[in-house]
Amino acid sequence: MQGTVLCGINNVFTVLSERIRYECRLKGKTLDTETAEYNPLAAGDSVNFEPISLNPPQGLITSRLPRKNAFIRFNKKLSKPQTIAANFDILAAVTCVREPPFRPRFLDRVFVSAPENCERWLICNKTDFPVTEEERRRLRGFESIGIKLFFVSVKENRGIEAVRNAIDGRRLFLVGQSGVGKSSLLNVLRPDADRRVASVSQKYNRGRHTTNYSLLFPEENDLPEIIDSPGIREIEVYGIDPADLRFHFPDFAPFAERCGINGCRHISEPRCAVKDAVENGELDNDRWLSYFNLYGQLERRCGSGQ
Repeated sequence: MQGTVLCGINNVFTVLSERIRYECRLKGKTLDTETAEYNPLAAGDSVNFEPISLNPPQGLITSRLPRKNAFIRFNKKLSKPQTIAANFDILAAVTCVREPPFRPRFLDRVFVSAPENCERWLICNKTDFPVTEEERRRLRGFESIGIKLFFVSVKENRGIEAVRNAIDGRRLFLVGQSGVGKSSLLNVLRPDADRRVASVSQKYNRGRHTTNYSLLFPEENDLPEIIDSPGIREIEVYGIDPADLRFHFPDFAPFAERCGINGCRHISEPRCAVKDAVENGELDNDRWLSYFNLYGQLERRCGSGQ
C-alpha cells in the first residue's frame, strides 16, 4: 500500500492511507537512500508499506517514493543532512519584529535552503507591535525578490484570512524560530491542531520550544493541509556549493553583471560591482553581510569534507 507520513518519533511513523492512520516502523530497521541521512523520512513523504495489523492499524515501511522537494538543513551534531519536511507546495517562513527580535539573516538562510519548485512566503506575525521603517524596509526587500509578504497579528486576528485564502488547496509548510507565533498561527488556520503555545523567555528574549517534531495535518473538513515544524534557532545550509551561493541572492544579479571578474564571488575581488552597490546604498549592507557569513560557513564545511 501507499501512504503519507504525518510524523515520525524515534523511528515510529504515523502513515495515513485511505483515511486510516497506521503506526509503522521501517522494514529491516533501515531504509535504502542515496546518501547517509539524519532521518530517512519526514512529514509529507510518500511511502510504500505493508500492513501487518488492522486492529490496531500497524505496518512496515518498505520504501520511500521519489520526493517532489524537501527542506533540508545540515545537522552539525551528527554531520548529516536532516530533512524537516517533504513534498510541499508553499514554504512560509514565519517571523516577527518583537519577542523575539527580528532576525533577517535567519530568513536569508531559510530562503536559500528553500527548494526551487515551491512558492515562498514570508509571514510577519505580531504586527500589534510597531514595525520600524528599517524593519519594514528589510521585509520589503524579500518581497522585491519574489517572496510573497503577509503582515498578520494572530493576537488581533488581523491578516489571517488573506493567508487562508492564498493557500488555495495547496500543501503549506511552516518554518520559523521559536517564539514567533508559528504554533499560534497554525492553531488559527487549523483549529483542530491544538498545538501548545508558550511565552517568550524574558531572560533570553527568545522562544521556548513547544513543538519537537514536524507534523502534517492532512486536508480535511475544508481545512488547509499544513506541515508544522519545530521552532528552529539556527539553520546550517546544506547542499549548496560556495561558488553557487551568489545565484541564491537574486537581488545581486543586476549588479553582478558589471563585475570586473568573470565568476566574481563578491567577497574580496577588485572591481566588484556588488560591493560597490552596497557602498553606494543601492544594495542592503546587512543582506551582503548575511551572504558573506554564509559563504564563509559553506567554504569551511567544504574544506572539512562535510
